[in-house]
Amino acid sequence: EVLKETMNDTSRHRKFTHRLSVRRLRDVQNATFQHLPAIRKVMPYNPAYLHPDDLAEKGVASGDRIAITSAHGSIEAIAKADASMRHGTVAVAHGWGPMPGEKGDPFTTGSNVNLLISTDSGLEPINAMVAMTGVPVNIQAKLRRD
Repeated sequence: EVLKETMNDTSRHRKFTHRLSVRRLRDVQNATFQHLPAIRKVMPYNPAYLHPDDLAEKGVASGDRIAITSAHGSIEAIAKADASMRHGTVAVAHGWGPMPGEKGDPFTTGSNVNLLISTDSGLEPINAMVAMTGVPVNIQAKLRRD
């Protein structure tokens, strides 16, 4: 019900260009296994998957840093092109990144999508779960740090 409400309520979300979806990753389960050396070798962070055309529109390439901003917060993430993604969506696995108030490099700690999600509004009426998909966000290229 909350997802329907979020997707249909475009008036208050017009300033946002994308919708965030949480993504499952084959080699990890939420926040489990990501710190194992064998997993870190193949997956050191949780990328932000976007359609290649969306990346090109933003002047971003796979591997570039991006900012993902919602009405509730902002995170830095690493972009990754995925042609199977729908235009206007970004998918990031949850369970990664620094805790609120901590600093972290998305290349080493990953990105904490929980910082984009409200725990005060948009809750499911039956169980008070937060909406973790369909969250309105903006994507912006970050300056490279050399």
